[in-house]
Amino acid sequence: MDINQNKIIMMEGIKDKYFSDNIDSQYEEFKALSDREEYSKGNSFSFYGYYSPMDLYEWLNVNNYVRGKLYLKKPKKYDFIYYFSGDKLIMVEKYLDSELSYICFYYHQEKSTFILGYEVINKKRLYSVAKCEYDDKGRQISFIFEQSPFLEKEKIDHFTEYLYKYTTTELIITHGDYCAIEPLPIYREKAYLFREFRFPISILEKRNKYKELIKVENETVYNFLYKKITNIISNWQIKNGYAVSVLLKGVNNIELSYNEETDKNQDLASEERWNIAFWQQDVIGFVLDTAEEKDFFLNWMEYVDYKKDKIYSITDLIENRLFHKVLFKVLDQIHEDDLIKKVFGKEVPIIIHNLDYCDYSIQLTRKANKNKELIKDFEDWIEADF
Repeated sequence: MDINQNKIIMMEGIKDKYFSDNIDSQYEEFKALSDREEYSKGNSFSFYGYYSPMDLYEWLNVNNYVRGKLYLKKPKKYDFIYYFSGDKLIMVEKYLDSELSYICFYYHQEKSTFILGYEVINKKRLYSVAKCEYDDKGRQISFIFEQSPFLEKEKIDHFTEYLYKYTTTELIITHGDYCAIEPLPIYREKAYLFREFRFPISILEKRNKYKELIKVENETVYNFLYKKITNIISNWQIKNGYAVSVLLKGVNNIELSYNEETDKNQDLASEERWNIAFWQQDVIGFVLDTAEEKDFFLNWMEYVDYKKDKIYSITDLIENRLFHKVLFKVLDQIHEDDLIKKVFGKEVPIIIHNLDYCDYSIQLTRKANKNKELIKDFEDWIEADF
């Protein structure tokens, strides 16, 4: 019997040991054990919410991954409730449109945690079986799970797993899917598919800092961004430039660039003129270009405010209102300094966007340019193409 078949047997053993056909009774039992609750909004695609066992993998690999916003006190609206006994998470409730939909129960051993999830919105039934394992340092080394509405009545024949290996220089994550009956074309001749991802081990130092974050004042971040952005713009050698791009990528990547007039971008409402993919790529300035600067910036965006009993979480910069507030203050000062006019010889529009030019791009660009005539051609392009 191969290792994957053994994992199937292990998952069946977890299901048999911890399954309960009386969810209501188990819910009341776990709720009585809880001495603390937390709440979160966002990350509603997750089965587990803010404390997802897949959080590290998704944070590193999923574009625009948003963990959600955590609250220490009950907000008016929320997507998850987390119940703790001491420092152990023992139960999670997931809500869809304010209706309780799923409940997860956590069973802890010394280096393992078993999780059984139940659907409760339509009919009460087992929906998920999972296991987390940890090393002597408390680091997660594996997460294996199966989700299916038929788990209660059928044998497990599939699982997904994440394996974490820590070396002195690297974090190596293996993401695998196993199917015993090979029902899908993607499996072809192999019942087990896996993908391997490698990251510098220093990435964990940054992640672990979030547990002991302190508030970085907005004014400190403003001074930092103002200095970096003005330095980048002041060093540009402009001949016949017509626009500035502030490209927001993910949670800690801000790129500044500009474009020059050419024969190919003379159509004032064309993609060649406004889509950054057509702009010159050798003038990009990185606002956060060192690990220290990125750590400082992330520290600012995620901190615990004990006075308000609130935990602020990182969200994609294109949606992060805390960042927008500081960015607009920086841009207002740049306008007051006449920096754009000095470098370009005239006023030009500042386009704030992500790679998709989403609705936020239009809203932020409008707010960044008090002279709306400057962005008329950009808006005409957006309206025509999007």
